[in-house]
This record gives sequence, C-alpha cells and structure tokens, in this order.
Amino acid sequence: MASITQTVLKELPVSAPSRATRRILIVDDQAPVRKSIRNLIELESPHQVCGEASNEADFWSKIGDVRPDFVIMDISLGGEDGLRIVRDIRRSLFTCDVLVLSMHAETLYAMDALRSGANGYLMKADAATNIARAIQRVIDHKVYLSDYMWNLLRNLSEEPLPAAAAKKMSGLGMTHRRIFHLLSAGLSIDLISQFLGLANADVIRYAQDTQKALALPSLNSMRDFAEASRKS
Repeated sequence: MASITQTVLKELPVSAPSRATRRILIVDDQAPVRKSIRNLIELESPHQVCGEASNEADFWSKIGDVRPDFVIMDISLGGEDGLRIVRDIRRSLFTCDVLVLSMHAETLYAMDALRSGANGYLMKADAATNIARAIQRVIDHKVYLSDYMWNLLRNLSEEPLPAAAAKKMSGLGMTHRRIFHLLSAGLSIDLISQFLGLANADVIRYAQDTQKALALPSLNSMRDFAEASRKS
C-alpha cells in the first residue's frame, strides 16, 4: 500500500479548484452510502460526481484519472484510516477540498479531522439535509461544522482561564482569552479566524500577545501549557 501511495503522491497533477462546478470523488466502503450521497449531490447541487472509491488503494488509483477537486471522505474504510488519507492528500501535490463524512460522533472526531487537513466534518445522519450546504460552505473557503459543534466551541472559548494562565494574562482582554482556549484545543488560525470573525493577521497578533504574556517558546506549546495548568 505504501508504494502505491508514494507513487501517486509524486505523479498527481495539480487540480484547478477555481471552477464554479466541482468534480467530486466519493470515498466510502459501502456502496449504498456512495449511491445515496451521489443522488443527494446530483439532486441538490450543480456539482458533478466524477467517481467513487471503496478503499484507500481504490482512491489513490482513481484520483489521477478522474482528477477531482473535491473529495468526500469517510473516516473508516473497512478498517483503513480515512484521516490518514486526508493527511497524505495534504502532503501531496494534489490540491482539493476535503469534506469528511462519517457516522462517528462529531464531538469525538471533528477536531481531529480538521487538524488532519479536512475542510469540514459532516455526520452521515445529517447528510440528507445538510450536504449541499456543507459542500458550498467549503467551496466558499469556510470550514463546515454543525451548529452544535460551533456552539460547543463558543462555550469552550468562554470558559474561565486556568489559574496559572489567569494570573499571567490579567492584563489581556476577552479576545486573548478566547484565542487561548481555542489554540489550546488544537484549532488552526484559519478556523479561529472564521469562528471569531477576525482576519488571520489579527488572530496571530492576539495569539502572539498571549504567548508573550505566558512566556511560552512558541504558539504550539500553548496546548501543553493549558493541559498542565488544568492539572495543577
């Protein structure tokens, strides 16, 4: 399997994601699910399903032929890890949007999917009502999460600071505190920017202020600091 992946990573053409109508590749190990998703896309959106794949080998063998610019990826492909495939896509020369579609609880896997490089996470139970919306949001360069997940992030961002952080951040404002919580949860700058309605540059500035106040060596160390603070 590794040899197939490595070969494809080197040979994949770069797709052109600027087209208004997307070419979508559906990756799921169950044929009835693939058919259902195909039907939803064809009925509710202007986009074209250019192919289907049932497992990792099938996926890598097809993307060079069908050249999708949008991939809908299941997490579990008969025991194979869909999120690892997402990470491999992001390491490749192939440029596409990726929407993770899964039966697994979004509270457990949505953040992992985004950290792996996915542009959104949609529960299969919600696909019938939200797949067209999810695809369009990703095409518009925005992260797709359910309203429930956005509310969880809002609650997380408004939690009290751990005592060790509160003392060092006493001179900083609420936006700094919210960004501290979101970075500590492993969210990317892009996602925090969308969530708070700020430019990326502003999020980075707030984050750097927080890093300086906490005397941390890097932004990446904020998560470890937060976990240690909560345990102390």
